[in-house]
Amino acid sequence: MIVASALPFSRHWLEATLAGHVLVQMPLLALSGWLLGSSLAPKLDRVLERWNRFGLAGFTLAIFTILFWMVPRSIDSAVAYPGYEMFKFVSMPCAGAALALSFPRTHPVFAGALKANLVSMAAVLAWVYTVAPVRLCNSYLASDQKMLGTGMAVLVGVLATHWGVRLLFEFDHAEFRFRPRLARQDLDQVQRSLTRPMANVARTEHPEGERAGSAVTGHRGGVFP
Repeated sequence: MIVASALPFSRHWLEATLAGHVLVQMPLLALSGWLLGSSLAPKLDRVLERWNRFGLAGFTLAIFTILFWMVPRSIDSAVAYPGYEMFKFVSMPCAGAALALSFPRTHPVFAGALKANLVSMAAVLAWVYTVAPVRLCNSYLASDQKMLGTGMAVLVGVLATHWGVRLLFEFDHAEFRFRPRLARQDLDQVQRSLTRPMANVARTEHPEGERAGSAVTGHRGGVFP
């Protein structure tokens, strides 16, 4: 999908209009990164446990990438300068992969807050693109700008309805409980404590019980005298 979007014909066709550039090409790049991240998630579990605890690192990367490409000057520069164009084809798939690797590891409340923040920012941008009296992107016409604002408003309504319906009718209280994954050293410690002989535990915690147990079990090797 990334290669298909980077081909000269498809790239010029998608970037011919502002709506195609922002609402089609960029989401396709992020979707390709999401699919790649989802396929690599089982293999990167140990690395993610160390460097992406609760999805914080991945969300930070994705948020700053999305904020950068929400600025009209960045969109305009992606058309005018090859360096920005190359950065777009690298950063957007990375943001999609970061989201795919971070959402399963985070708390549902935090994930819901991020979704609400994304919807609110997109709604503000839709309003700005629709009512702006001047062109915000020099590479596109004012009609393209209004078309982008209308398309973003429709997208905001679809996302808000979809996530709102899922929250109301498909909410699982079992998933709401915060169950953070234990670190590797925590798992090793728990395993060692479970495999420790019970006699050593009783000897450590109740030394007087050890003497009493020896007196009881010392007669003919049995439990009772």
